[in-house]
Amino acid sequence: RLESLGTQAKLDRLTRLKNLAEALSPKGVRALKLDAAGPEISQTINDILSECYGTRFQVAIRTTKETGKGVTKEDFSIVVLDEETGEETFVDNKSGGQEAIIKEGISLGVAVFKKQKTGADIRTLIRDEADGGLTSKNAHLYQKMLDKAMIMGGFAQVIFVSHKPEIQELATTVFRVGDGKVVQL
Repeated sequence: RLESLGTQAKLDRLTRLKNLAEALSPKGVRALKLDAAGPEISQTINDILSECYGTRFQVAIRTTKETGKGVTKEDFSIVVLDEETGEETFVDNKSGGQEAIIKEGISLGVAVFKKQKTGADIRTLIRDEADGGLTSKNAHLYQKMLDKAMIMGGFAQVIFVSHKPEIQELATTVFRVGDGKVVQL
């Protein structure tokens, strides 16, 4: 087919194909969708985190950053603003308990966002040992977040795996798994 076209028509067609390839590349439509979704995902995460800390910690998903030369370039980072201290940092720089709660808030927020946007019939939210940095003092915060995510996402139930008795005590039903058996306690 290209043989039948003139030189300008071939160049026009190649330009359109190049534009299409660029639009379908990781820096094309997918990046634009992520840019557009970032604020909504951040808000979902912050709504879940508010159950624990009110508005103290605000999470923001950033998809661009400015270089030292003042040029904006593609990036992906999740930052946390601590309203109490005014400090903006990455999650890994928070204390153990705060880090655990914030990371779980992010994970739950993404799960809720994905369910809301896809319309998938997901009825069970599963968490596997997401309570690593939690203590008996902040375990109740974890439960509040799970409850909020369950409501926001329209989940019928949450199943979470935990080896910590103070977390297990928050559950409606507890099962012990071991020796090839599942036993309700």
